[in-house]
Amino acid sequence: MTQSKHSTTKHYQQLTPEERGEIKAYLNAGKSQADIARLTNRSRSTISREIKRGTIRQRNSDYLFFTKYFADT
Repeated sequence: MTQSKHSTTKHYQQLTPEERGEIKAYLNAGKSQADIARLTNRSRSTISREIKRGTIRQRNSDYLFFTKYFADT
């Protein structure tokens, strides 16, 4: 029995700091993850993972928790 081996490699490219800044600006403007993916020409899952990775939970001056996306993290 022969096996056909197809070696297609995908080349993934990390998000640049500029793209992360764009994501932050689009989130602040109220855009959805699907809109951000379309506008930045990235997949929806990439945008979703990046937002999850960069979102921090903090406390405000009233000691109440809030979450915010930071492009620097």
